[in-house]
Amino acid sequence: AGASTYAGVVVLYTASGETKAEKTLKTLKTLKTRSLRERCRDVRAALVALGVDFLERDVSMRESHAEELETRLEKTRSSAPRGIEPGTSHTTPALFADDETVAIGVELEHLASDQGALRAALAEAVARA
Repeated sequence: AGASTYAGVVVLYTASGETKAEKTLKTLKTLKTRSLRERCRDVRAALVALGVDFLERDVSMRESHAEELETRLEKTRSSAPRGIEPGTSHTTPALFADDETVAIGVELEHLASDQGALRAALAEAVARA
């Protein structure tokens, strides 16, 4: 299963399950960080607030969604930040519009906190398509 063509579609990749790193942190109880689930929820809420229609793909619930995201990341690896590997908490949330990368991970979380910036990033990705 590879990435499908989503022309004219916004796709948000999320993870509702706990990552291995989060379980370790929870066990150590040394850091108070927001869970990946919470960070993905905030991005989802920002898209809803903007009135964006989007497909949500939970990579922790379906292996095919994780594979799809991995394929998309491989296509954008040359432009992706170094050290980001598919299947880690650095790759979700991830947002694509018209098969173009809008933002991934922390960058997307920052955009989600500024509706104007998120709207502009979506428009830029659509223009590149």
